[in-house]
Amino acid sequence: MGQAVSESIKSKHFLFNVEVIILRTLSEIIRNTRGTTIVVWPKKIALRSILNTKPTTLSVIAYVLDRFREAGYITLWSDAKRWKRKRYKLDKGTPLWDALLNYNGETVDEMLQKLSLYDPPYKQ
Repeated sequence: MGQAVSESIKSKHFLFNVEVIILRTLSEIIRNTRGTTIVVWPKKIALRSILNTKPTTLSVIAYVLDRFREAGYITLWSDAKRWKRKRYKLDKGTPLWDALLNYNGETVDEMLQKLSLYDPPYKQ
């Protein structure tokens, strides 16, 4: 049973779903913000979405946020040296902010395809 669960977590479909959940959560945060910058961390995203806050899930969220950071969509605001957790910053006027403000599905899909090493299941 445990091995089957770990295999499903490693599957590409699960990771794609987590990416979409994270982007929708970021979209909700952006729409409700009054400022020009948001700062998020994995637990904040998990609490605002349908994901649980277990360490394994938080690691997956951090992995996806790191992939967004490597692609240049978000920046690292503080490292784990000073804080106990990484915090990520997203500024107004960036392509990700503009895409998530209206949740433009086509632009978000293009961003996900650039980040992913696989094609989304619905595009096959």
